Amino acid sequence: MRPPNRTDIAARKITRECAARDHDFPDEGLRPTTTWTDADGDVHHEQRTPCAGCGTIRVMRWREPRAAVGAFMAMSTNEWPEPGDVPGIDAIAAALTDEEIVQAGGLPFPVVEVVPETLRPAVRVKARQFYLLDGRTDPSEIIPVPRGATGAILMHAVPGAAVFWTESNADALDLTVVVSPTDPGAELDGYDDVVEATFEAGTGELRLDAIGSERHPFRPLSIRDYRVRYHVRNGAYLLQIWPWARSAPRVLKLTSAWAVGRRVTSP
Repeated sequence: MRPPNRTDIAARKITRECAARDHDFPDEGLRPTTTWTDADGDVHHEQRTPCAGCGTIRVMRWREPRAAVGAFMAMSTNEWPEPGDVPGIDAIAAALTDEEIVQAGGLPFPVVEVVPETLRPAVRVKARQFYLLDGRTDPSEIIPVPRGATGAILMHAVPGAAVFWTESNADALDLTVVVSPTDPGAELDGYDDVVEATFEAGTGELRLDAIGSERHPFRPLSIRDYRVRYHVRNGAYLLQIWPWARSAPRVLKLTSAWAVGRRVTSP
């Protein structure tokens, strides 16, 4: 298991301090976020409410009372947020001292400034896939896609490795890579399909790779989590990478027949 990084430790610090203050959940009554009916015909509700202070999710669950019963009971639990959903996470992470990081079980690696750059690597694609790898990891870390990998239909990732699926093979993929210190913004109008997920860098030495292709290294980056957003449009591909605390994968747009088909067959 990898040691916690700065954003992991900062998220833990913020949520624990907020919990000591009993959190800041809005008083909105019972308003279900999702509703479903079980095999016995009973209707169940769930309400998920984030804390304004730390992003912790208060989960309320209750069963709708039947006609003959007027009262019911709601069960409440709290779920820890992903670091990327914690307000102010980057500022708190940057302010952590080396002593705090070591005490929390982390390693005080230096922070490397992200230099904005746009790359056009000549990646040769076979088997309709290419990879983003960290340090000494290789494609066997992510292919075949292991159980527990995070996924967003067109890409899958484990710590240190990610695979991106392409619509076809190519001797020189029409690929643009944008590395940015902040979110460069999704290009939803220019592409048919857009997904994003977290990439965990354990060394900060990132590279693009593919079967039978040359490796394409990046400038050295900090050891931390990054957000990777993958755009696809009829043989053209855009990859955006920027520092961002770990958060759930997201599908921002999925319109092509190829991508919609992958939704059904994706592991």
